[in-house]
Amino acid sequence: MQKTGLGTYFGVLMLLWLMLALPILWPQPVIVKSLELDVLHLLDGATRLRMGQLPHLDFMTPLGILAFAPFSVFLFLGAGTAFVVGQAVVALALTPLLAWAGATRMRWPMAFTFAAVMLLIALSPNEGSTLPSMTFAAAYNRWSIVVACIVVVAALVPVPTRNQWIDGLVLGLGLSILALLKVTFFIAIFPGVLIALLGGRRWRALAATLATGLAVVVAVTLWAGAGFWSAYASDLRFFASLDLRGREQPFREYLAQGPIIASIALSVLIVPFLSSNRTAFVAITAGAIWAQYHMTGQNPLLLIGPAFAGFHLIERRPLARILPAATLLLVLPVFFGLSYSLYRYAMEDRSPYAAVPLANTDRTLFFHPFRSLEREVSTYADAPEVIDGLSVQACYLERGFVAEKVALAEALQAQGIQGAVVADLQSNYWLFGALEPPKGAAIWQYGGDYGLAEAHYLVVPDCAEHPVRRAEIIRAAKPAVLVLEYPGGRVFELD
Repeated sequence: MQKTGLGTYFGVLMLLWLMLALPILWPQPVIVKSLELDVLHLLDGATRLRMGQLPHLDFMTPLGILAFAPFSVFLFLGAGTAFVVGQAVVALALTPLLAWAGATRMRWPMAFTFAAVMLLIALSPNEGSTLPSMTFAAAYNRWSIVVACIVVVAALVPVPTRNQWIDGLVLGLGLSILALLKVTFFIAIFPGVLIALLGGRRWRALAATLATGLAVVVAVTLWAGAGFWSAYASDLRFFASLDLRGREQPFREYLAQGPIIASIALSVLIVPFLSSNRTAFVAITAGAIWAQYHMTGQNPLLLIGPAFAGFHLIERRPLARILPAATLLLVLPVFFGLSYSLYRYAMEDRSPYAAVPLANTDRTLFFHPFRSLEREVSTYADAPEVIDGLSVQACYLERGFVAEKVALAEALQAQGIQGAVVADLQSNYWLFGALEPPKGAAIWQYGGDYGLAEAHYLVVPDCAEHPVRRAEIIRAAKPAVLVLEYPGGRVFELD
């Protein structure tokens, strides 16, 4: 297998990174036009991290610390700038790993295609949708996909034995990143990676993988304390117990969708033609389909890794490579969405957008005022809803969520109320006033008493972003004494 030199390939990828990063790094206002609540969720976690708080110990989230750290590091540049610079730096940090994977395991055209696709996923201001969008929401999903695909290619495609220590280092580092970024992806591919190493008798690679992972665990423990891991596990257990995806769409219904059936069928057809690692390929593909079920948009981007590995594991019957090529065709619509989002972000007229009025005079992040500042509500019942004896309006917030958060922040600040949790999806109102973040709260509310243990006050909005979540939190919190009414809701003291 003829491959290009690592140095040359890395230089080419640096030029490619620059070309793809320029549209978001160009000096102009940083805009978001979709999934703004998700962007504020990331900003909440990143700001808390910069304040010295740690996820799981100081606030609740099922996401790992690396989901927020790249943005947190650059918040001194402003919130908007932190999003674009953090995203570009993550892609830059992944470039050496992409160069290594391509140069050691792929022929030049395929290696360049793989890296281009991965960098596009890492850099595009799109959550991974087939539709063009402009958002930095769920960036952790896209980064996890890139890391996971690198790990999958490194695990499935065999290399000379002298590279096993380096293989293990990359595998251990990649799996550790996934565990600290979004653990769903770690769970999805770890069994297949382990099977590949054991089945191929790559003992040195396995030893290096485990040693690298252990070194990361020790380093994090020394930095954050032993309690970090138990707190992380507690957050994950709570999140898993809710089975949110299962409530929205049962797994069997997901498996019955046309693209998923096609993905499974193609993966099954590929297996007989593989020269090695057949069991590992099946395990990783099954994990990818499971992880896809838990992703926003449910697009099969994680199948890119097994597909590219399949090209190089099919040796005796080259015509069979049409099967992994067909797998890549399944995600072609997403490539168009990612590519066009990058172009659209660069060319979009900024004049209709308004700066998000963050409390620290940071005016570097821009939302469309129609969605974020102009309030519009819709009703879901003719009469008020009574939840555990508390009457609330039967309405939900269609748009104007930033205006609602600003009004709440001003009301709480005027009364000197700190540590209030909102009976809704988010409690990040504190980003818009001189307020402290509610200690121990969840930065995205998933239901029940999640993040309520240290709350002293509960905000009950008149019209919630998520009425079902409002009802669940009211039942769990049991608000006692009304202490404040403001335009948009009420504040209760908790027992």
